[in-house]
Amino acid sequence: MKRIIEKELLEWKNSFDRLPLVIRGARQVGKSFIIENFGKTNFSTFVTINFEFEPEYKGCFEVLDPIEIIKNIEVISGKRIIPGKCLLFVDEIQECPKAFIALRYFKEKMPTLHVIAAGSLLELSINREEFRMPVGRVAFMYMYPLNFNEFLMACDENIILDYLENITLKKGVDNVIHEKALRLFREYIFVGGLPSVLNIYFKTKSYLEAQKRQSELNMAYKLDFGKYSHKTDIKYLEKVYERLGVMISKPIKYSQISKDYQSRDLKRAINLLEEAKIITKVNQNNAAGLPIKSGDKERYKLLFLDVGLYLRLLNFNHEDLLLTKDLSLINEGTISEQVVGQELLSYQNLHNEPFLYYWDREKRNSSAEVDYLYQYRQLILPIEVKSGTTGRLKSIRLYMEEKGISLGIRISQNNLSLNDKILSIPFYLISQLDRLISEASMT
Repeated sequence: MKRIIEKELLEWKNSFDRLPLVIRGARQVGKSFIIENFGKTNFSTFVTINFEFEPEYKGCFEVLDPIEIIKNIEVISGKRIIPGKCLLFVDEIQECPKAFIALRYFKEKMPTLHVIAAGSLLELSINREEFRMPVGRVAFMYMYPLNFNEFLMACDENIILDYLENITLKKGVDNVIHEKALRLFREYIFVGGLPSVLNIYFKTKSYLEAQKRQSELNMAYKLDFGKYSHKTDIKYLEKVYERLGVMISKPIKYSQISKDYQSRDLKRAINLLEEAKIITKVNQNNAAGLPIKSGDKERYKLLFLDVGLYLRLLNFNHEDLLLTKDLSLINEGTISEQVVGQELLSYQNLHNEPFLYYWDREKRNSSAEVDYLYQYRQLILPIEVKSGTTGRLKSIRLYMEEKGISLGIRISQNNLSLNDKILSIPFYLISQLDRLISEASMT
């Protein structure tokens, strides 16, 4: 499966001032596979260390000198590691904190060697005391489940992908292609973007087999809770995970998760799941100006890792999804809001810490909520995930009036259009947001 991150990895490889690279992301998003494929394709030699399966390599990092480390790795692996020609991949690095610390010295003493590290639960390990962050000596890159564009490539739908990447407001989307793109997007919603689910789906062409794998992954994430137990009680993690199906895309109220547990314990469990990248917080923001983060408030909503797994949490059947004409009506619109948020995350700069925001106007007799805020150049634009009539755009109109913004965005299954300062983007064109906003701004 071709991934967008491959282009970023190639740019990193050819960068003059390259740093050792750490790939961050949840389990099962395909980190190890994509790095191995990248190494075998772009280097004369590819050497992998997996601390989980090969703990003997831990002894190589009892010293921090990269020259001594590489000598020891060569002896154990039986492979020559030549800087400039070899990629050294350190997998499951969370199992060896000293290896993480040693990364900074590769930049200082062996800058021409290409080094990439990754780990299943690295996000949790980084916050442990024995992990000293090598600030300024390591680069980070974030990886997510496959987005819709990557899904189209995996489906060998490159012709329609090329068509969509060249769509303009003036040209529009032909209705026949619009309907096909929506069908493909519904298919993507059901199977999601986790590689192992997609592999099974493409081999069997069976939604039921894909569902089985999704159920297995949901169980695997729950079994991982034992590895988090040094920070919080497993029962709080299990309770939060159990309630995720009814919590996604709604402002969090701890009493709705459980009335039997203290809010501080549930909050700690949510924070751990966020660190593991199983969920992402969508923070409330007053959109006071740039930088957008300066407008953060304490309230937040949650986004799940993958829309396909989210459907399994809801025990949703594929027949119901494929027969439903209006995606925004499913589960009160949370599925469409989930998949839009997931898409917006995946198209962000992969070198930046992921972030999503929403706007909530809390005024008596005049409340309003905008699903997402989107930064385009110097503007913070409102996004509503809708499918209905203009009357449903009350919140976006209030935001535009209050903030003095001349453009609002509706993401839905409606065709591409610009009408009365509202840019209507179909679900399948989220990757083209910047280009279409630019065109709408000049109209």
